[in-house]
Amino acid sequence: MAELSFDGSLQLPIEDQNQIARSIKERVFTGSPEIVIDGVLELVREGWQDRGYFKTEVSGEPKILTTGPASRRIAIAIHIDEGEQYRLGGIDFRHNKVLTNKEALRNLFPIKDGEITSHERIAQGLASLNKAYEAQGFINATFVPEPHFDDGQHTVSFIIDVNEGKQFYISSISLIGESEADLTAASQDLTFKVGQQYNQNLVDLFLAKHPPTVFDDSTTARRFDLNKGTVDIALDIRQCQSI
Repeated sequence: MAELSFDGSLQLPIEDQNQIARSIKERVFTGSPEIVIDGVLELVREGWQDRGYFKTEVSGEPKILTTGPASRRIAIAIHIDEGEQYRLGGIDFRHNKVLTNKEALRNLFPIKDGEITSHERIAQGLASLNKAYEAQGFINATFVPEPHFDDGQHTVSFIIDVNEGKQFYISSISLIGESEADLTAASQDLTFKVGQQYNQNLVDLFLAKHPPTVFDDSTTARRFDLNKGTVDIALDIRQCQSI
């Protein structure tokens, strides 16, 4: 992409606009022009949403500058309808039946009430929320943020609709190694055992100590029994051998 320009009745400072444009132009896009345009427009929208403009609408007119056998250079003039800038009114949760400490869940979001709302920081909070549930065995938990706007106060509040799903327990653990000595040493670092709640954080800690370098999709295999709520874990700790 060669050029990216914005127009509209924009309140966002030009420094922020330039930062958004630079971050997009640094990316490499693949696919048809239509797919590229859609991707760019979504990134522009997210850029404005990261700065509190949660109702931003964007549209773009592309112009192909040059076309080569492997790439093309394009320019996009993007019209932006910013809407209002919103601050965070609050974050609440519903249908969270097992993890009921709403204050603890709220603290997972790196944004305070009253701050300019940020799409990125809300997404970071949802990722942390997912990790918290995975640590309690809720591997299939889903979270849907529902925004509620107060245009009079220029705030947006979110209700996170939680579907916890089933809590999973470990039914078996298998280690795959190159020698009995390797397996014995690795087994001493297992901080989880059969019968315990599945905890993705503990699995990640184990793999950090025993990072596999075998190029194999089955490095960490998890087989779920949805009816029983159990998971079989296979950990491949073999190392690549030099030729």
